[in-house]
Amino acid sequence: RAFKRLCIEVITVFLLLMAVLNLFLVGVKDRKEGIYRVEAKRLADEIAETGSYALEKYPHITGVFTGDELYRSDEHYLIIEAGGTLYRVEYIVGNGQHSIAAVNCILGALFLLLIGLLYYIRVHIIVPFGRLNNVPQELARGNLAVPIPEEKSRFFGKFTWGMNLLRESIEESRKKELMMQRDKKLLL
Repeated sequence: RAFKRLCIEVITVFLLLMAVLNLFLVGVKDRKEGIYRVEAKRLADEIAETGSYALEKYPHITGVFTGDELYRSDEHYLIIEAGGTLYRVEYIVGNGQHSIAAVNCILGALFLLLIGLLYYIRVHIIVPFGRLNNVPQELARGNLAVPIPEEKSRFFGKFTWGMNLLRESIEESRKKELMMQRDKKLLL
């Protein structure tokens, strides 16, 4: 029961951390998508100061148009004013959905790995140890005929072998003690 409770707590904490990370990533994505505004402001300042611009400095801006082409576009755009002239600045929207999906895929794989690890621990350590739990108590009471379940796992194989040797050793020393007491009575 304690292991089940521990598993539930670990899974709950992992899921909560996953939800918090998703909320954080959504918040960061929303803040990153406004970077084109900063670049458009810098572009307007550059045009106002120098009268020209270098589009290579602005990775999120795809084009700058003026005049007749000001309002004809199917792309995302922003209208800025620089030096008394209006400019249409087209930009690309950063798609943060791919990073969120990638992080969720990685977290999902880690979640499955965690579930698999907890299941492995339960099957190969907790359950075999539960089967061996009452053997030392029975040996201490003197019940030497208690069957010790054999385990082939690398975790409890030597332990069960050692417990079996201990049981046989106690049984043999008890037989020797009984024979010594019988011989003593016979001698008397």
